[in-house]
Amino acid sequence: MMTEDKAIALTKKIDRYLNGKLTQPEIDELWRELIADSSSYQQFETELHLRSLIREKVQKQPEIKESEKTREYTATVWIWPVAALLLISLFLYLFTLSNPPKPDQLAIGVIDYRDMLSAEIFRSDSQTATETDIRINEALGLAYGSAFRESEEIYNRLLESELSPDQQLIIEMNLGIIYFNLGEYDDAAARFYSVSKTEPENIFIHEQALWYLAHSYLRQGKAGRARDTAFDVYHFNGRFAEEALNLIRELDRFLVKKD
Repeated sequence: MMTEDKAIALTKKIDRYLNGKLTQPEIDELWRELIADSSSYQQFETELHLRSLIREKVQKQPEIKESEKTREYTATVWIWPVAALLLISLFLYLFTLSNPPKPDQLAIGVIDYRDMLSAEIFRSDSQTATETDIRINEALGLAYGSAFRESEEIYNRLLESELSPDQQLIIEMNLGIIYFNLGEYDDAAARFYSVSKTEPENIFIHEQALWYLAHSYLRQGKAGRARDTAFDVYHFNGRFAEEALNLIRELDRFLVKKD
């Protein structure tokens, strides 16, 4: 059984690894430790799982109460600047209507690496991690540490081996995210398209693949395909539904203007 001190030390080492702060010899030593001890590897998987759940929280600014006198004074002082801003906003709105953004301008910049999938997402508690699962998570850890090419290399080697459908899906999704963030949109689209044609147990993954496929099409300048794919995303009525609807509206404006 792992002692408390050893568990703390391992957690710190895993954290440094996922943040890209270990040297190559230290990485090799860590993986020897993880592979040799199942409890250590479970701790590594737990850390990956926790990181995948973390999302930045929207910080709400506290409301500042003003007295009636202060509000009246503020309204008087700012009435003309506000009017000017309204006129400027109206001008920009009319300008935007006549000049809709191009498809690539509607695309997201990067995909959060925390949207990458870990190997245990489809594995039950009674199942143990396979050698392939360990390699999948090793590549995931490298991506978290910004070693994207090294992560890509591991995933592509794994694609040449015998994989379960779930392992194939995880690798394809993760490669799609890596390629998108590296600006290799053709490869990203191919991976996301492949995932979108599967039937994963978790419907969220299907929706996510389609959403990122739509943005890959945007980056490729394929407005029509992006619009059709966003429409599929909207019908999931899930995480990306509202964003998909907004994207459809913007693309409709662009396509009408183009015609």
